[in-house]
Amino acid sequence: MTILVEKLDEKLVPLNSTVAELRKSLNEAIKQVKFVDAKYDDLLKKTKKDDEDRKALWTENKTLKLAVQTLESSILHWNCSFRMLLIMI
Repeated sequence: MTILVEKLDEKLVPLNSTVAELRKSLNEAIKQVKFVDAKYDDLLKKTKKDDEDRKALWTENKTLKLAVQTLESSILHWNCSFRMLLIMI
């Protein structure tokens, strides 16, 4: 019986070695997947923040354009009033 166990152990050594190598490769692959997953999450967060910033800038730009239009209208009004005043003098 001992000879059979020794022969079996002898045959299993390469298989055990292969299993250990596969386990190591799998662990490395899992580490890489976790790393890529973390980077992907970071990229999603950055993209979301960039979208929020872009929307805020768009809103600010719209407000500023409206303010410029209001100022231009006021300038035209005051310019017209000033000319009328000059004509009266």
